[in-house]
Amino acid sequence: APADEDPCTCTARLVGPGDVRPLPPPPPTRGGRGGGPLEIGPASPAAHDRDDSAGRRARLRRRAGDVKSSFPGRRGVLSVLCLMLTILVAAAIAITSIMGSRGTAAPRGGDEPNPPPLPDTMRLYAPPRTKEEAEEMRAEIERIASDPTVTWEDFAAGSGEGDDAAESTPANRTARPRPDGYPEFTYTTERHFSSRRAALLFAPGTYEGLDFEVGYYTSVVGLGRRPGDVLFAECARGPHVPALEKYADRPPRGSGLDTFWRSMENVAVEADEGTRWTVSQAAPMRRVHVMGDLNLYDGDSWVSGGVAANCVVDGTVNLGGQQQWLFRNVRVGRGVENGSWSVVLVGCTGSLREESDGVSGGPSVTREDSPAVRVEKPYIVLQRPAGRIDEGTTDGEASKISSAS
Repeated sequence: APADEDPCTCTARLVGPGDVRPLPPPPPTRGGRGGGPLEIGPASPAAHDRDDSAGRRARLRRRAGDVKSSFPGRRGVLSVLCLMLTILVAAAIAITSIMGSRGTAAPRGGDEPNPPPLPDTMRLYAPPRTKEEAEEMRAEIERIASDPTVTWEDFAAGSGEGDDAAESTPANRTARPRPDGYPEFTYTTERHFSSRRAALLFAPGTYEGLDFEVGYYTSVVGLGRRPGDVLFAECARGPHVPALEKYADRPPRGSGLDTFWRSMENVAVEADEGTRWTVSQAAPMRRVHVMGDLNLYDGDSWVSGGVAANCVVDGTVNLGGQQQWLFRNVRVGRGVENGSWSVVLVGCTGSLREESDGVSGGPSVTREDSPAVRVEKPYIVLQRPAGRIDEGTTDGEASKISSAS
């Protein structure tokens, strides 16, 4: 580097022929300390020693100057220290986060807890062994997952009939008979847009006498290899969704226009009244075997569409007043009835409706019997306590996968 530049600085540029300059000749050896005339002849030994000593001192001074000029100043030192401190803090935060996320995991090579630790929003159920256990299970599900209810007496005495519910007491209530056709109670929309969530996980087996409403932000999930591995039987309704607010919204019909955000998958339902799923969007039914009729309505209530995929319906699919509905990969036993605006059947088999433009009456019906691509979401399977479910498992063995402990 040139003498007036930092020797630690390296620059590169393209050099042309006109930029080439001859290197200066090396400085001649001077015979004395000062800058006297050059000595052409050999110097005396003493003079040579003096010159050599002076040259060493000069070289040392130049090196010291080079080191001083290349060492960063105070600001540079502070910048380097701040950068190192920032890197150390970021690394500490990352390590803490990783260790915290692994804090509840089982040690590698050890047995995982069974059943696994679940958050309060999830429940893992095994088939009830007695009627008492079934009733306890139903009560817990209604408490954590079903929509709140109101009886006619409480509704008539509260703000629903023009009174102030806060000031209503048994002493000042006016007994009003329940009108004909009104139910004893109705589910409400009180938990709509709430922070409450629930996932109900059912281990393989048969759940007898278990009727419960599937409320807002609730998922019913069977953990069997096949839908029939988790069976709701000997029940009136099983898991179901009725119309809500039957005292307040077009009474006594109620409404299914906002029964959003709930789902059911990988189960079989054999209910005396059929499977009722009065939903309107964001409430899919997937991989369900309906061992009877599938009713997508509730009386004359308004409902506004949904989806059923990878399902088998042994009986009739009754749309009632559904505005629109999508069926994908569904096998229908005894036909698809009613509907208001639009019905779409993709990859479906069995007793189906013919295509229709809906102009001459009834809903528009669109069919795509052989779609080029079919893609479905994965599902959860509860493994054997001491092994795994593999392709060699027979149907009989699969039906025995019922342990949740």
